[in-house]
Amino acid sequence: MNRICVEVCSGSIADAIAASEAGADRIELNSALQLGGLTPSLALIQETVSLCSSPTIVMVRPRPGGFAYTPEDWRILRLDAESALGLGARGIAFGCLTADRQIDVPRVTEIVRLAGASETVFHRAFDLTANWEDSLKQLIGAGVTRVMSSGQKDTALVGAETLTEMIRKFGKQIQILPASGINAGNVAELIRKTGATQIHGSFSKPHPDPGYDSGPLRFATNDQIRTADPNLIRTVIAIVNGQSGTA
Repeated sequence: MNRICVEVCSGSIADAIAASEAGADRIELNSALQLGGLTPSLALIQETVSLCSSPTIVMVRPRPGGFAYTPEDWRILRLDAESALGLGARGIAFGCLTADRQIDVPRVTEIVRLAGASETVFHRAFDLTANWEDSLKQLIGAGVTRVMSSGQKDTALVGAETLTEMIRKFGKQIQILPASGINAGNVAELIRKTGATQIHGSFSKPHPDPGYDSGPLRFATNDQIRTADPNLIRTVIAIVNGQSGTA
């Protein structure tokens, strides 16, 4: 059986180190995971590339919200992509749509050209498009390396039927990376149903902060901090690659 690639979504240097040491095949580096992932700082990119043996894909998303970017947003996204690649990132994850939720093909083409030989990953903005088949054809035509998707459903397992079709029809032309809600309890079923050769997840647990939790003033995003759990990562790797036992 071919090895299943396990990509770990990481929101801090602690997450990235935990993922790398647990044997993750790839890291997707973000900040603000509670907002769906934003561009990480230059220092975080530099430290992750320096300290982690797993190849690093850097999220370039300049703000929360949707993916129809203003010219100012787009200029920042491009500069962030250039900076990340200059610091040694293996590739970049990005997404850009038109106001009517279609793939913004000219901008996708810009990023592919900017990345050169580095990998390009169109993230789950893809799942907002009306016609996944047409959208995939556009990404293939632009030369995108990989697309992350939950099969246009809330979780990859619920979207497994669509993911199966995506892989069957287009898996030889573009890499399909299932994501959303994947864990040790459902990953084997997902791979069996879809034939996926790679998966994406945070494999994390809630991380309480005693110094914050004990105070009277609270900020919503601070209540949602989670950290990657190396034991969960090792367990998922063992499950998908047919190894015995868990960490």
